[in-house]
This record gives sequence, C-alpha cells and structure tokens, in this order.
Amino acid sequence: MSGGKVMFPSLKREKSPSLPAVTLSVDSSTNNDNALADATSPTSSKRFSLTHLALASSSAVTSPPSSSPSSPQQGKRVPDSYFRETPEDELAQYPMDFEKYYESKEVSREPLKDLVIIPTDELEVVPVRREFRHADSTPKNYTRGTSLFLDDCVDTYRKDVYKVVRRKYHAKFSAATIRRQSNSNASTNSMPFELYQIDPLARSESVDEELAQPSPTMRGARPSISAERKDSASMERRESTVTDKRSSRPTLPMDISPQSSVDLEGEDELHLDYVDKKVASIIPSSPASCTLASPTSIVPRTTLFSLTPNSDSDPSPSSSSRDYPLPYSRKTGVQILVEVTKLEFRLSNQLDEAEPFYCSMFVYDQARRMRVSETFYFDFNSDKTEKMLGIHQGPKERETCSKRAIFQVTHPNQDLFLFLRVEKVLQGGDLEDVCEPYIRATLKTDKDKEKFMTQARQFCGRLGTFRQGFCWSMIPLFMEDKAGMQELSQGDGITFAPLYRHKTDMADAVMVDTALGDPGSVKTGGSSKKLKNIPGVCMVNIKDASGTLANRITPSYAAVAPSDGKGEVVREVEEFPRVARLAPHLDYVHLLYVYPETINFSNRSGSVNARNICIKVSLMANDDNVNQEGIKAIFGRSSCEALVTKAYTGVTYHSKTPNFYDEIKIALPVHILPSHHLLFTFYHIACQRADKDQIHDSPAVPLGYAVLPLLGPGGKFISEEENLPVAMECPPKYLSPQMENIMRYVENKKQLFQVRTRVVSSVYASSDRNMSRFLGSLEDEVVNPEEAQELLRYLSASKVESLVQFFHVLM
Repeated sequence: MSGGKVMFPSLKREKSPSLPAVTLSVDSSTNNDNALADATSPTSSKRFSLTHLALASSSAVTSPPSSSPSSPQQGKRVPDSYFRETPEDELAQYPMDFEKYYESKEVSREPLKDLVIIPTDELEVVPVRREFRHADSTPKNYTRGTSLFLDDCVDTYRKDVYKVVRRKYHAKFSAATIRRQSNSNASTNSMPFELYQIDPLARSESVDEELAQPSPTMRGARPSISAERKDSASMERRESTVTDKRSSRPTLPMDISPQSSVDLEGEDELHLDYVDKKVASIIPSSPASCTLASPTSIVPRTTLFSLTPNSDSDPSPSSSSRDYPLPYSRKTGVQILVEVTKLEFRLSNQLDEAEPFYCSMFVYDQARRMRVSETFYFDFNSDKTEKMLGIHQGPKERETCSKRAIFQVTHPNQDLFLFLRVEKVLQGGDLEDVCEPYIRATLKTDKDKEKFMTQARQFCGRLGTFRQGFCWSMIPLFMEDKAGMQELSQGDGITFAPLYRHKTDMADAVMVDTALGDPGSVKTGGSSKKLKNIPGVCMVNIKDASGTLANRITPSYAAVAPSDGKGEVVREVEEFPRVARLAPHLDYVHLLYVYPETINFSNRSGSVNARNICIKVSLMANDDNVNQEGIKAIFGRSSCEALVTKAYTGVTYHSKTPNFYDEIKIALPVHILPSHHLLFTFYHIACQRADKDQIHDSPAVPLGYAVLPLLGPGGKFISEEENLPVAMECPPKYLSPQMENIMRYVENKKQLFQVRTRVVSSVYASSDRNMSRFLGSLEDEVVNPEEAQELLRYLSASKVESLVQFFHVLM
C-alpha cells in the first residue's frame, strides 16, 4: 500500500447518545484506500467502528515513509503524544462496552461485519466416550441420597460420556492450523537465503560505492542503521551476528533499500538481536547460497508462517491439541513391575521343613528419609509350612497371594530404593539369640535339627498371629547413565544382598543411614560392619510396566481391564508423591493408611508387666463395646482374606518403649459418621505359658486403649500426626463427654502414644482445610447469602492442587 505516514495526534469524542465516536486527524496522500480515507479524513467526522480503527491502526504501523521528494511529511515520526497513557478522567469519558456494542444495531453497519459477528453455530457440544479402567466404579455399601456431594462424586466417576464444548470452525481458521499448513506446504529450507545492502558482505562486494555516494532519493531521509550506530560495542555485537567471508553465522534478512529508511532506538536493537538469534537457527549458513536481495523481494505468507514457533504442546504437524480441549487424562509416572521369584536362607536348605516367613516391600526415599509408596506384602510359605500355624492360618483369597506388584514413580532419582523387610513368627528370646542359628547357618547333628524344628512348631502354634522383625535389605531403583538421565535398574535375577539383621532399637531411617553411611554398603555391593548379615538371598525381576498387563488390580482391589478373574493378579501399589498431582480425580478412591510410631509404657503401673507390646488396630462403627469386632474394612497382608476386621503390629521382645514399622491400610466407609473411629488396643504378649498344663490360654493380655475419631470438631478429618493418651479401660459409650471423668488413663492422661495417618481419597480433601470446609458445606440445598460469601472465601483460599483435583466435581 503506497501513501504517506499516518499519524494520530489526538482522539476526540463526539457527542452521541448511543455510541462514542472519534475524529482521527491524518496526514495522508491522495492514494490511500477509500475506507481508510473515510475513517481518517481531517475534514470529515464519521461514527466510530471497529473496522475503521483496525484499518487506521494497521496503516499507521505498516505504511513506510514516502520516497517522493515532494511529500511534505517525509521522514516525520509518530508523535510521542500518541503513545502516552490516557488519563483516568479521559477514560471515564470514553467507555467502550463491546458487549453492549455487539448487541446493538450498530454492529450491522460494520463494513466487514462478517469478520466481527460470531457465527451462531460456532460452539458445538460433542460427546466423547470415556474408557474405564475397571468395570464398576460404584463404591460398596453406597446408598444414594445420603450425601448430595457424594452423589455428585459418584456420578462423575461413573460417567461414561464426556461432553466437550468446542469451537466448530477453530480447527480450520486458527493460527495453529495455518502454521501446520504452512509447515507442510512450505519448508524453511526452500526459502532463499538473501543478503541485503546493510550486511557487511553485501557492502564489501557489491554496494560499497553506492552506499558511499547516496542517491538523491535518500536526501531528506533519516540515516540508515549502519550510519546511525554510535556505540562501538553495540556495533561490534551487531556485526558479529552477520555473515561474512570469515564466519558462517547467518544474517538477519531485513529489506533496507535506498527507497526506505528505518529509525531504530535501543529497544529496537534488542528486538533485532533476539530475532537474529531466532533466524540464525533456521536460515542456511552457507554463504555460497546467498544472493543479494532486491527491494521488491516478496516472500509468500505461508513461508513466513513457517518461521514462527509452534505453540502447540505437540510439535508434530498433525497435532490438534489446540483445536478443542481433550477429556480428562490419567497422568502416570514410571511404572515398574517387580516380580519376586525367590527367598532362601542357607539354614533352610539343611532342613526338611522351613518355618514361615513374611515379606513386605515399598519404595524408600533416602534423601527424605521416608517411604514414598504403600507396602506390598507377599510370602513363599508352602502348604506344608502353613500347617505349622494351625488355627492362626485362615482362608486365602487371590488378591493377597500375588508375588507381582507395579510401583509407580513420578519423579525418578538416585535416592529411591526398593526396601525389603522379612518377618518371622514371634519367638521367646532376644532377636540376637533367635537369629544366631541363621547367622551360623549350620546345624551339626540331626538332633539339633529336630530340636530347632520342634521349637519352631511350638511358637507357630501358640504365637502364629504375632510377628517380629527378622532381616531387611534394599536395592537402588534408578541409576544415572552417561547422558545424566535416570535409568531404571531393570533386569532378571536382581538380588537383595546382603540381608541385614533387624535392629530392634533402630528405626528404618536410622538403619538405612547406617547401611549407606558405611563404605561397604549396598551402594557398592559390600556388607556393613555395623550391621550383621544373615546368609540368604531374595531375588526379583524388575521390568518396565508401561504396557498392558492382564489381571491388574488397583490399590482398592478393583479389577483393571483386561481381566479374566482367574490366575495370579498383579497388584498396583499406591504412590505417595512429594508434590500433589495437578490432575483431577477420575476414580472413586477412599483409603486410610495408619502408621503406629511409638508407645511409652516405661512408667505404667499394674499387675501386668508391659514388655512384649503389640497393638491391635480396628475400625469401629460405634462405641458400644471395645471387645466387639470392628468393621471388615482392613486390607489383609499376605495369604489371608482380602478384607479383615483387625490388624496386629510387630512385637519387639522385652521393650517398654518400642518403635513400630507397620502399615495398616483401611478402606474408609462411604459415609463417614461422627461415631466412626480407630480403636488401638495395646497388649502384652506372653511368649511362655504361665501354666504349662493350660493349653488354650490367650497369650495377649490387654494393657490399655487409645481412640482416634475419624472426624474431629466441625467435621474436620483426622490430621497426619496425632499424640493420644492411653486409657486403662474403656466402658460403654466411651466417646461421650459424660464418660470423660469416669475413665482412667495411664500417667494422668499423658499423651504416650504417637500415630501417623495418611488419607488418599477422591471424596475428602483431608490435606486442605479450606477445601474440606467448602465441600462439607455442599450438603445443604439452601444457603443464605452470608453463608455463600463465606464458602466462596474458603474456595478462593483453597490450594491449587485441591482445585484441580476436584475441578470437575466443583463445575
């Protein structure tokens, strides 16, 4: 488009009852387009329209200065007053309500109204079929109508069709689509690599004389870029980015001809430096292919689009991720399949019958000194070995008989280890004495072997329910490759070695630090001098589980397709990431993990000496009687029922202040009531019979009780760490405030018991107090304005993670 430079000295509003109007004062030649002349004529004042302003703005920005010597406006710049900020009082006099303007009749007078008016069929609702991982997403014992919010959650997790609202024509006319078309039709390699008169190579070879003697057409114009450079450091920087005979770095293709001039200030120079770097990465660097550009060089539009970076998340030309939003997707990290193949001790090879052992495995973060996954339980006990347990061995279900598990890791790093723990049936005596035969790994005579097995059968028959720590080991999950990337330590026949004897006076973190702090640790394959080894081996196969596996079950024991309901299952292990996932909940999950930490009975008085302490954990529905069975909602460990009514912790022999390492996993009720609570019963385990003639005496003697309600004051869910007092006895209705003065506590209600909990739920936002309050208030169908404002404050103060996780439910 030819013509003079367009300037905007002022913007004035005309009086109009319905729509503000502006008068644009323009200096222009007679060659301007009619539409632009009508919009910018200094002698006419027309009603303001979006088309006029767009044309005027486009002309002001893109029109080059006239090369005609007769033009009186040649070389003039846009006045600085145009770029000044508009005062607030002037803005108040010039409101622009686009919605009001769009709904008025004025929009029909737009010269290009087809570009302004949105088509009536622009938006469309497209149903998208959802793929479920498991067949039934309905929670057990669910009664509709009890909770409005819970009904919304269940409906969302069971929804089989998503409704996607998208723009119908966006895929055809969006910038991303044009860019993909330009990338497919025009390659950057096909663009000619041109030299311009501003480039040093062009000046030195072809236009030195012409630039030394400017033509008359350049008189009166502003100096060129090369003549205006005054800063020597800036000049060196510019010339270092331009291609010459001694460098292969390309130049910026600018069309600076004698018929045009450009005025660049400091900000423009920074912009050009940035564009230089961008163009340098895509323009060929071979000077042989360079040709001097003519002032009339024209590059096709599609070719220019190929120079701009693609803003799509998927760089492939066929990506359509920006055309319309995709349904909620399931985000997973590195999935690791661990298959346990073998557990043997050297002493067991000398015996015709081995005593039972129970194993557990989880992912441990050595840097954070904590576990970052739930525990996977398994064992290798044969039917012959299980007969030693007698009545303590109950029925088995396939969910608890698996030896394959899938661990998920969102952030792989070298501090992650696969931790193995081995337990055995509780046996009277110190752990050092119990482990001594396995450490020596030899029984000389048949009489010694028979004595050893007779003693094992006696303890299994009497104490088969209770266990004690035996040994442990760990292996690194990831190693750093040559490129600095984290690579999974996968393979067949990976061995846990050495197997360290369990230390009753050390927590897991202390034992790991002791092993890794020694020069001969598991990182180097040696044995620690501070920890005794038990001759034995545990072997696993570690593989990438990103593919499809049959008979998978979720941490909630829900079958994942494909599943035939037969054969050995593959258990998915819940991950505890250090940062909450920014992804919405897609399935119903409602789990509680309980970790008893410590108990201090050193000052407890009574007839029973509290030493071999064990804790029974139960989920109770009411407080009628502490001796009644709890809810069948606790996940079984290995070779037992899938759900049981109680779980027991390990026992530390002759310790009044033991440290516990157990994990109790509980399926929370769908509807949590104020009467639901965790009941901790403390026992002293008598390893020897007080009366040898009495056969059916119980080895567990009650010591006290601790109670932890699931819902606190105001409906708040239980926190992560709790310190609880221990009551010596719990009468009926022990949760009522009236019974508080009747109950007797150990050490005058001192908080002796420490327990830690973790909630993994797509129904309760236990880690976000504000979101929990907001979701809990959704039970009321009618809310007054004051309560609504308070709820919105809770919602605005919620964590971003909670808003994302419950986004589809909130909407």
